[in-house]
Amino acid sequence: MKISKADYRVGKGHSRFGILLKTLQLFENKDPHMSLEIGTHIYLNQYLQLFPKDKDYIYKKMEITDSDFTIPIVSN
Repeated sequence: MKISKADYRVGKGHSRFGILLKTLQLFENKDPHMSLEIGTHIYLNQYLQLFPKDKDYIYKKMEITDSDFTIPIVSN
């Protein structure tokens, strides 16, 4: 994860979730990462079906992007 000191000062890298999701990809045992990704995927899809306009806000706060998921997040 390439986060500069300047980026950190303005809030990037503060989300524990985004850091955790990306860090779990580094380990040889991929099960924890897949479990977190799949669970997150399920609940984000459910939420975004109800509130599709919240996607950008949630992604920003969680510090995640669509590329963090192997299965695309669907929102209306």
